[in-house]
Amino acid sequence: MKFFKSQLTYVVLQTLLVFVTLAAQAQRGDRPAPYPGDGERLPPARPYYKLICGANPNNFQPYDQVRDVLIGKSGFGYAQSVDCQAAIIATSQTQEPIVCNWNGNNFQPYNIMSNSGVGRNGYGFASSFDCNESVRLSERNLLCTWNGSNWSLFKISNNQTVGRVVGGTYYGYAALADCRESIQQSRNGLICSWNGSNWSPFSSNSGDHVGKISNGEYFGFSQLTECRQSVSNSSRHLVCNWNGAGFQPYNIRTNEAVGRIGVATLTECIQMLRP
Repeated sequence: MKFFKSQLTYVVLQTLLVFVTLAAQAQRGDRPAPYPGDGERLPPARPYYKLICGANPNNFQPYDQVRDVLIGKSGFGYAQSVDCQAAIIATSQTQEPIVCNWNGNNFQPYNIMSNSGVGRNGYGFASSFDCNESVRLSERNLLCTWNGSNWSLFKISNNQTVGRVVGGTYYGYAALADCRESIQQSRNGLICSWNGSNWSPFSSNSGDHVGKISNGEYFGFSQLTECRQSVSNSSRHLVCNWNGAGFQPYNIRTNEAVGRIGVATLTECIQMLRP
């Protein structure tokens, strides 16, 4: 009996030790804590880096202590240490490996792991505050930044545009707030963006339009709110879009239309996606 009691005590102590260790790791940032309400599901492990403000001869630049590298263009940074610290604080408020720095013309987000700018080369934000806000609100590997004409979405991992690009023309959002809200309202890897004629769903995985394309014309919705309604009611594989005559489901991965014709309203199309 004493043997079983001692074994039971040992098991209980070992179990407690495991929970204490996991809690300590989550607090240190070694492994993120579970999302609230998601049970056992954990978010992807965050890349390991540790930022401080490094002092250049003329400015302060974000510095990754883990890889011993200054983030951003060599020699470029913030005139004031407090502004550099603000950029690092914004990074601590997102799960994405991204931080802002001065690029010589404006403030641009940089991928910490590749030390490369996110967005079009040389383009960014006029104020460090707006750049930091874009970093803080980045999620799902997506970030909003200025493309030279408007605001558009870029994938942080590989700097791929999510939206239509024709030659040197980038299509996106007139308002930065609409770009940010589109990230927050994305679902099933779909994002609503302006395609040059209307609003249509784009795949955040491939960056491509989902819906009908005919003779260079992209079909979509006249209102951004309609496009978001379609995206928010998409299934894992299908999303509704306008085909020129009605609303029709499209395969998100292959962009193939489902069925021969569309239906009269978006609500009817959404009902078709439900089991």
